[in-house]
Amino acid sequence: MTIDFGNIVLLPRVGHAAERQWLGRISLAMTLRRFVRLFVPLFAGCAPASQPVAGHTTVGELHHVFSEFVKSDHATVVFTAAGTSKFVQFSGGRGGVEMDFPLVEADQLAREQAIREFSKKRGLNVVENRGSDGSRFLDILLPPDPTKLAEYTKSAFAEVLEISSEATVEVMGEGFSWSASNAR
Repeated sequence: MTIDFGNIVLLPRVGHAAERQWLGRISLAMTLRRFVRLFVPLFAGCAPASQPVAGHTTVGELHHVFSEFVKSDHATVVFTAAGTSKFVQFSGGRGGVEMDFPLVEADQLAREQAIREFSKKRGLNVVENRGSDGSRFLDILLPPDPTKLAEYTKSAFAEVLEISSEATVEVMGEGFSWSASNAR
């Protein structure tokens, strides 16, 4: 059985613990850790808690997305600069938010110092985590304030990823409601 999510295709293996054994192709905008959190319920025979969020907006208009994101108990969202592999991802909700930077690919590793400087400049707490495969992640702990989240994200796109606030970003997430028509 093949499950197709557009840019994500799953090919589960047949056999014992099939829900945990799969082969897949994942876009750079979705790390394995976030992918598992979002889609493992499908393998357990459960429907996702909410419809996936997908659309486009600009870096300068992200406060519309965050206004809905922080109403959730737990949500995940990835913002990818259109036409690139550069992205910023978030998890959390009304109790707090993590801005997550995977350090897996060479270009991501090259940005580590910029991520740390970005955080230090703003007095933000950075936590380094490791995935079960040893991959590293830098998580920046943030308050659930849509205005601040949008400002931090706009600054991260500019300072860490070197992406303009006028750039179009692809929005992909789970656990909250938003559509591109809400953006303006």
